[in-house]
Amino acid sequence: MNTRTVRHVLMAILIGFTFTACDSDQKPNPTEAYQIIPKPQSLTPKKGAFKFSSSTKIVLSQDTEELRFLGSYLSNMFSKAAGFSLDQNVAKSAGDNTVFLNLTSIQGNDEAYHLDISSKGVVISANHASGLMYGVQSLRQLLPDAIESKSVQANVTWSVPSVNIKDEPRFEYRGMQMDVSRHFFDVDELKIFIDRLVLFKFNRFHIHLTDDQGWRLQINQYPKLTENGAWRTMNGHDEVCIERAKTDPTFEIPKKHFKTINGEERYGGFYTQEQMKDVINYAMDRGITIVPEIDMPGHMRAAIDSYPELSLACNEDARWGKTFSVPLCPCEEGVFDFVENVLSEVAELFPGEYIHIGADEVEKDTWAKAPHCKALMKREGLKSVEELQSYFVKRVEKFLNSKGKKMIGWDEALEGGINSSTTIMYWRGWRPEKPVEAAEGGHDVIMTPTSHSYFDYQPNGESLSHVYNFDPIPEALKGKHEENIKGVQANLWSEYIPNLQRLDYMSMPRMMSMAEVAWSNKEKDETDFLTRVDGIYPRLDLMGINFYLPDLPNLPSSNVFVTTDTLHIEKPDIIDEVRYTTDGSIPDASSTLYEKPITVTSPVTFKIGSFRKGRRVKVYEAVFEKQTYRKPENAETKPGLVLKRYHGSFSSVSDMEKKKPVKSSVIETVKIPEGGKRDNFGLSYKGYFIAPKAGVYSFYLSSDDGSTLEIGDKMVIDNDGRHAAKEVRGQIALEKGKHPIVIKFFEAGGSESLKFQYHLKGVKEKKQPVPSSMLGIHLNGF
Repeated sequence: MNTRTVRHVLMAILIGFTFTACDSDQKPNPTEAYQIIPKPQSLTPKKGAFKFSSSTKIVLSQDTEELRFLGSYLSNMFSKAAGFSLDQNVAKSAGDNTVFLNLTSIQGNDEAYHLDISSKGVVISANHASGLMYGVQSLRQLLPDAIESKSVQANVTWSVPSVNIKDEPRFEYRGMQMDVSRHFFDVDELKIFIDRLVLFKFNRFHIHLTDDQGWRLQINQYPKLTENGAWRTMNGHDEVCIERAKTDPTFEIPKKHFKTINGEERYGGFYTQEQMKDVINYAMDRGITIVPEIDMPGHMRAAIDSYPELSLACNEDARWGKTFSVPLCPCEEGVFDFVENVLSEVAELFPGEYIHIGADEVEKDTWAKAPHCKALMKREGLKSVEELQSYFVKRVEKFLNSKGKKMIGWDEALEGGINSSTTIMYWRGWRPEKPVEAAEGGHDVIMTPTSHSYFDYQPNGESLSHVYNFDPIPEALKGKHEENIKGVQANLWSEYIPNLQRLDYMSMPRMMSMAEVAWSNKEKDETDFLTRVDGIYPRLDLMGINFYLPDLPNLPSSNVFVTTDTLHIEKPDIIDEVRYTTDGSIPDASSTLYEKPITVTSPVTFKIGSFRKGRRVKVYEAVFEKQTYRKPENAETKPGLVLKRYHGSFSSVSDMEKKKPVKSSVIETVKIPEGGKRDNFGLSYKGYFIAPKAGVYSFYLSSDDGSTLEIGDKMVIDNDGRHAAKEVRGQIALEKGKHPIVIKFFEAGGSESLKFQYHLKGVKEKKQPVPSSMLGIHLNGF
């Protein structure tokens, strides 16, 4: 039995004793009894517990539709899992053996609640029904995990520990975003996701309804938006998902989202306005407001393909620009007619205060060339295409304001100048000045940076802690303009998230970290948080959530040895077992069980599977390659590396070979030189690695975006392609001496970073940066 299991058993015994002891002999329940996420602002443990039974009643302080729903919501939990319902009645005060939902005046805002539990009953008090819903969620998390079961559970004591909680959120806006354009999620799946948000006290569901890959909302005035724009053939993102699904079923694209159109299989789907009303009402009942996003003027290809006139005044071939799709043409009045007609239907459908218009990643080259735009810019006194975008954004905001709505835009909307009434979603983590600029300019700001909030980025062992320690208030705003930071949001862009299982995997448990950032005090206790997360995993199992489980740590995919090596696998406590194969097949429940380190004497490839509760969690590959030591070259050198810089938009390091370098120089080590930075550039470093002794060297390249390392004629690290910051390790056996190396790197816009580190096998020191003393170039320089 591992230490975590022992701790849970002891905790269960302790809590069980607490529930059965006489009140006169009791001490307050231990803090471990209160597994609530996000952590309440104030929680005072008390003695004893309250036990639910078939005779427990729900008492409503007022006979309103909202309170009746809350009573039914709570009662339904018990009818499914416990086999008994909780009858409801209306009264001014609580009685014994009751749950009293008390709409009254308490200290705090509309989302504040008080939860008081004693052996006599439960009292939840709040200023507003939303506060009562949050109190119900805290009560839900204090109940046994079995409350999440979809079938009646026998032999469960339906008790909750006595406590007094006074709670309210730190931030007004607590959101999760879901992209239904790249991959589609149906109504039932949206409701399931809303249920996830409710449990952790989020109050906004930002739904990205339109993009280049699909238009998902019925617009009555423009039927082709969904007749044509909601359906597409397979694209590059789908091909990646199909390939990954061969070893990971969470990448499978659901067959239910395909249909045959004119003899061709198409993927997609859309929501009728009646279906969306159903989702909106479902969310509102649970205290969640839906924020719709209709992305414009860029990311509109699904609309432009259906209505080509939306861009024809600027561009004859409405397809793709250098980086993004060709946008709407803001110089044609008919485009504004389309925008206003669409947004009129959206504003009427969605009752929330916000409508999001995107305004990000707009390819403006066609605007700069279009005679219509040149004439408009001259007429309006606009000096740049950025100001032309602002002209578009301001017109759209004025229209939305006339419909009683507030507008949100991504932080690019700031470029060219916009009204301070626009709410800004800060996403470009590599532009830390943007939220400061927005807040100081009077904008409300929602923090959703790539650095912490992009849950479509692959999780790892550090993700939970990384998100938990996110401080939404930029350092430059502390003590001034803090009130303009309205909240936080996490995003799930769905290029590689084709189904709900994958969505759960990418969002859980990081969603819990973000919930705590959004709701709880800014003071942190990570050990306490991780203990509460650990305690909630069984509940997620019962909810059918395919949450991310820790990777097998320190398991290199590429291994080099000269004589022998060892496969050593570390198994996290939450993983039940590890199995492996050496014949190239994917490990299953019948494959060889890993029990102890394996000695390797000849080349071999291990396929390794981690398993939990009979489910294969993930498949890993560990390749062991036998090498002889590479011979050094006889060269006279001096310190440094030759650095060549390339300008252009690259998707691979090989793209740089098609360009001439704009600058050559000598640099002492591998780093991005200061000054002259730009969004799109490439760098190559050429010289020698000077091995101080013979051995197997591990090299590490961490980059955002692509990078490669070649030593002699061997590719040691391939970290190529456009991606977020990612580290890749490679190994090679080297004799003592000088070995030619080439490192290539490119940046495709974003958070530029590059690290080059090494480690010598058998040496105790951890990996470290390659020092300048181990790098050199020929004496004659270039």
